[in-house]
Amino acid sequence: MIPEVELIIGKTQTTAILSGQEGQVRFNLLFQKFIDVFALPDYPLVMILDDLQWADGSTMSLLQQILVSQENPNLLIFGTFRDNEVDENHPLTKLIEKLHPLGLVKNISLKPLEFDSVNRLICDTLHSTKEQTQPLSELVFEKTQGNPFFVNQFMQILYREQLVSFDEKKLVWRWDLESIKKLDITDNIVDLLLIKINKLSQQVKRVLSIGALFGTNFTLKAVALVANLTYEETREALLLSVKEGLIKLVSGKHYVCDEDDSYAFIHDRVQQAVGTMIQSNQKPYLRLQIGRILLKYTPEADIDKKLFDIVSQFNSGADLIVDDEEKVMVSQFNYKASKRALGSAAADFAAEYAKAGIEILPPNSWECNYELMFDLYSLYAECLYTLGDFEQSEKLYPSLIEKARTEEKKMEVYSLQSRQYEFQGKYPEAMASYMTAFEILGLPLPPENGPEIQEEIKSDLDSMFKALNGRPPEWLAEAPEMTDPRKLLITQLLSSMQTLAYIASYHNLFFCTALKVLKYNIAYGVCSATIQSCVAYSVSGHSFTHEYTTVKAFADTSVKLLKQSKRSMLRGGACASLVGSGNSFLSPTERHQIGVEGFETGVEFGCMASYASYCAAFIKIN
Repeated sequence: MIPEVELIIGKTQTTAILSGQEGQVRFNLLFQKFIDVFALPDYPLVMILDDLQWADGSTMSLLQQILVSQENPNLLIFGTFRDNEVDENHPLTKLIEKLHPLGLVKNISLKPLEFDSVNRLICDTLHSTKEQTQPLSELVFEKTQGNPFFVNQFMQILYREQLVSFDEKKLVWRWDLESIKKLDITDNIVDLLLIKINKLSQQVKRVLSIGALFGTNFTLKAVALVANLTYEETREALLLSVKEGLIKLVSGKHYVCDEDDSYAFIHDRVQQAVGTMIQSNQKPYLRLQIGRILLKYTPEADIDKKLFDIVSQFNSGADLIVDDEEKVMVSQFNYKASKRALGSAAADFAAEYAKAGIEILPPNSWECNYELMFDLYSLYAECLYTLGDFEQSEKLYPSLIEKARTEEKKMEVYSLQSRQYEFQGKYPEAMASYMTAFEILGLPLPPENGPEIQEEIKSDLDSMFKALNGRPPEWLAEAPEMTDPRKLLITQLLSSMQTLAYIASYHNLFFCTALKVLKYNIAYGVCSATIQSCVAYSVSGHSFTHEYTTVKAFADTSVKLLKQSKRSMLRGGACASLVGSGNSFLSPTERHQIGVEGFETGVEFGCMASYASYCAAFIKIN
């Protein structure tokens, strides 16, 4: 998210990649902790977030998390926005509505400058008295209504038109009121800027308009390539624009021509005004050209840094791409951008990229680009689920299951669908999805209630102990790792179903899935699901076997595996099960330590509503 931090703290340990709601929760929490590093009692932090009228839903969700937590009194956030560009459905409006009842937000309306302030500004600028400048100020105020940026631009136009000039003989400023009154100047800021811009040469206007398509910032080299001008010609046009107060040099030197010089518009209104000079039917062509140039001249090592810039330009000109290979390439870039955006908790942007990647692919892509097409649709469904658009994501699952060519891909979809149901609190639907998945795998499971599951549990117990062949459960702590991909897939799915069964109080299926994981572990090696299944046996085994020695052995094995395993989402679940079960085989100290470990793991993996909350409640009570 902020790669430059690595220059201060050095290389950090890679964390598990999370998606969906878990990734969103973890990102919000860690970003909040990051801010807390700088907001200290002796050094309070003030943040100013400008132009919130452009903010997206993900940003507002993060801001809400930071404000509502109220854990740090040393943080003050100012947010600025244009209220005429924010309607009742805007994410910012909805956030303010939520925060007002909590007393966490105060509205400060910045009114335009009053006439007296405009007059003082002009009299100071022209080194005159307020009485002398009052007639001029009245004209300026009439046109600008006190908008500071508008006042500044208006005065510059008057100076350029020589209606305000400096008398070098008498060393005073003079102005022609009658001519100013006759001057046909609009009271719209964009139109006013266009008057100023239209005084420039065609070449300068073209350079500026191409720069506007890049965004707020652009480089000399990129603009020169799109405009088909030499670097020197482009530099001259840009320096003239700097002199006119339209753009500024961000990096580089005015007196040296460097292709990497970077420029920026002084105000978004300037960029907006310049952008209107390009005909709408020309913009897609130019932006496609920009995308191609960015891709061609960006070093391969820097492609990832420029990924979002490149993708946004290509997407704007996507309808003009005719070559199928280029369409596939752009679609692949959209997939990468979507994955990265989702990993950064920007699910709304991630959904847009995934959708764009789908739409740009050729019509026969389910046959010619199957892997990419499937991955994009699957990712799009995950983005919709993360955004809470459950109705739309639900529509995608049946077709994805139908299109899936392998067991692994089918299981990916069923797992995602089950997680969505679980998040929605639809436990029967989530369980049904898992049941269907195991039927497809050829491993049907009996329903929670009925004689079949009791028979299944008895059979699995017998076969598990037979496979142990007299070895104690502690043997699992020394067993080799599972390597078979299909067996890993099955145990992972069983473990996810086991977690759901625990949360939803499906006691029989909770124990049944644990036994099946343990059978696979004994036969094919241990995996990340082993620890949770050992915990499940220690929690529920006495209800089915009444062999307390074996139950204690699995409890001891659980603790041993906890100590030697790496943190994972399943490990957090195991901790929650151990401390929440009232397991009598653990000492109070062990249970407390496991509770703390479970809470920290739950936070790390974004499981705040489940593992982390269970462990936090245990720690608080005990």
